[in-house]
Amino acid sequence: AHSWFRKARFAMALFSPFFMMGAVGVAKDIYLEKFGLDATSFSLLVTIGSFWHPFQDIIMGRLQDKEVLSRFFPVERWGRRAPWLLTHCIIAALGASVMYLPPAGNGAYAWY
Repeated sequence: AHSWFRKARFAMALFSPFFMMGAVGVAKDIYLEKFGLDATSFSLLVTIGSFWHPFQDIIMGRLQDKEVLSRFFPVERWGRRAPWLLTHCIIAALGASVMYLPPAGNGAYAWY
């Protein structure tokens, strides 16, 4: 049987991606309804991102397996995956914050 702490770590690892998907989903509605973002342009961006995602997973997996961040986060102490989770959570938090501060005018297309 797994300990309570191990179950909590697993749950917290799943919380971050699902929270980010929720934050982006709400931003999508705000950009489409309030800022007047063109739905066709938005769907094209989402489609391109969907096709890019499998390649990104392969690239990120290789970078993690090569332990690229081991210079800053020793593998013996952090492991191979934890530094990536930490750095990506920080980047995702900054990105989600900036997503809700769009520029004025037509810059919303490039911003999102």
